[in-house]
Amino acid sequence: MALMGRSVTFIPTQDCDKIARPSAKARRFGGTVVYVNKPNKYFTVEYERRGHTMRESFKFAEIGKVVKVHGNKANC
Repeated sequence: MALMGRSVTFIPTQDCDKIARPSAKARRFGGTVVYVNKPNKYFTVEYERRGHTMRESFKFAEIGKVVKVHGNKANC
């Protein structure tokens, strides 16, 4: 389950096409869950990329596919 403050690793949406191509390697990023919307079954992850703070949202159904939620909370 994605809970506030949990650390996650994921493949950004712009790299998701690489999952289907075995020759391409999708790069995983690490981030922190900053928002959870239980009624609509999605959560938002904040991460750093090229010096900018980015946010990306994922459906709960994507956990285990493009998103891996880690057991420990990140240091806030």
